[in-house]
Amino acid sequence: MTLKLTGQCPNRREQIMAYLTEFGQRCNDQTIRLGDLSQEGTSNFSLSYVNPKNSMEENELFIFNLSSHAELQLLQRLKVPVSYFHRCPVNLQITQTDHWLHNTFANKEMTFRTIDGNQVRAALTNRYVPMDDLVIFPEILTSLAEARQDLLIRSFYKDNDFTLLRSVYTDLTVISPNDPNRHYWAGIEVRNSETGMSALWISPVIRSGRTDIGVAYDFLDSNKEGGTRLLHVKPKEDRETIDNAIKTALKTAQAAISHLIQMESVVIENPAQELKNFAEITDHVPNRLIDILITEYEHTLQMKKLAFAEVILNAVKDLPVFSKRMAEAEVGRYLNLFEDTDERIDAILENHITVNTSL
Repeated sequence: MTLKLTGQCPNRREQIMAYLTEFGQRCNDQTIRLGDLSQEGTSNFSLSYVNPKNSMEENELFIFNLSSHAELQLLQRLKVPVSYFHRCPVNLQITQTDHWLHNTFANKEMTFRTIDGNQVRAALTNRYVPMDDLVIFPEILTSLAEARQDLLIRSFYKDNDFTLLRSVYTDLTVISPNDPNRHYWAGIEVRNSETGMSALWISPVIRSGRTDIGVAYDFLDSNKEGGTRLLHVKPKEDRETIDNAIKTALKTAQAAISHLIQMESVVIENPAQELKNFAEITDHVPNRLIDILITEYEHTLQMKKLAFAEVILNAVKDLPVFSKRMAEAEVGRYLNLFEDTDERIDAILENHITVNTSL
């Protein structure tokens, strides 16, 4: 079960916290000795677990069903190449897995993060301390609300692995000096994984839209510039760290808006060839989508660079949430959107662009 919220809603914070509370009630952590596991002979990666009880009682037999991510984590713990494992027939997988579990790694322990009883979201070493959304997000939502007055939580998504929140500040709206129908909004993206797929990140996001046709796109940070990776944060004790990350991301987003305004007038010659060039540097925009765009624009002689970027963003809008996110970040990197923040802030001041830089 996933939660996906988009658009404006006055009680968005309450919805998010209610869902996180409900989700947390379905989850549990269990420390498992690997020697007490055995692989089941099924097409899915399942493990039977003999839970040692009091010697006066029978041992409890339990079946764990591992997600593909949890399976990967367990195989990495067993030092087994994943590609090799999946090339093996099932009977050989069972024989080898049981050997590794009961001999080489029998006394090692892992933490199984389960949901709905026996569904394993993650298999973590005991050294890894995940950041739980129910602990993090109350403080992050408070920090976002206190950073500026006009916070708008635009979207929230959560599944078994990832959590993604995007917000903008309506008081940081910029109207393009070249087109009164084009507006930009500076904002924040927060993402986290309770299963070890990602650290907690607070990053800049820019919403760019045309009010005359009601179309808008998000431009994201690729984490190299402007984003803050937060490790081992204790939310209540480390509020200043969270606040500073939000401040840095907003400053970067505002500086990037000035760069986007410049992209409005930059002209690309031969957009079809530029799409072919983009295909060589992208890992997350599917080739089939680029091929469609190349066909569509093969007779187009020129295109503004911002319009070109939005063509790609429009093409990926229906991808799964995190595939889309990675594609959006690649477009941001293609535009060099989140670099040279201090220089761009200076340019903003010199050109009198209406951007609030008093963060």
